Amino acid sequence: MTKILITGVSSGIGRELAKQLVARGDFVWGIARRKKLLLELKNDLEDSKKFNFSSLDVTKSADWPRLISRMRRAKCIPRVVIFNAAILENDYLAGGFIDVGSTRKIMETNYFSILSGLNELTKFIKKKTKIIFIGSASSFKGSGEEGIGYSGSKAALNNAFESLYQKFGEIYEFKIIHFGPILTDMVPFRSNILFMRTARQAATAIINAIDSRNHLFYYPWL
Repeated sequence: MTKILITGVSSGIGRELAKQLVARGDFVWGIARRKKLLLELKNDLEDSKKFNFSSLDVTKSADWPRLISRMRRAKCIPRVVIFNAAILENDYLAGGFIDVGSTRKIMETNYFSILSGLNELTKFIKKKTKIIFIGSASSFKGSGEEGIGYSGSKAALNNAFESLYQKFGEIYEFKIIHFGPILTDMVPFRSNILFMRTARQAATAIINAIDSRNHLFYYPWL
């Protein structure tokens, strides 16, 4: 049984991933802001004893030490950490240019909160822990429809994790998974998208990446 910490488990890929990991016998500690959805997820699991959760806001730096303190008391040191939480907002202004406040919020959630979490977690986790960043094909290109914040945050994290892999790859197992369009509530489109995959398929791809020795993944490969 592997102990796994996942951010953003209340919906989408994170929720499906938690369900699949628990079903295969792993223990999952899930993080999300909405406690109601976390409780619903726990109740939906066949073996709810293999799932614990913390309702917190990853953008609040003080919440990370509190999480670690609770996990330490529970003697739950994760061997896999998956940074899945992210927000997508269109930060183009209607009839204007850029909503910089919205862009800043996206970067705070999708980029800086992960760096803050990593700083705290490395004081707690053991060597050779697998640290996984859920990336996106958006990190390789801008978008005239989605806005600049989401693709910018994913590109920044891609570079950050590549740098961390080069600097600390002998201490921790960094992995990056770049997804194409995944059918969740977050995507701005619903049909006629080439290579669209479901949250279930994405979760299965993440599990395969956990078990793989590689550090870089693209799904679908094309």
